[in-house]
Amino acid sequence: MHLYAASLEDPSDFAPTFHVNYQGKLPWLDLCDDLPKYQGTLLHAPEELADYKAE
Repeated sequence: MHLYAASLEDPSDFAPTFHVNYQGKLPWLDLCDDLPKYQGTLLHAPEELADYKAE
């Protein structure tokens, strides 16, 4: 499930904690943060992200 930040009442309450599908980013997008970056989607995410996967 994907949510748009604009659909939240207060998007600032939900800061990102990681990036998924990192290899699919556009070449001009420069992610300059220290958040973990994962290849693929949450369906194929590492075990450490299990809390974010749908059951």
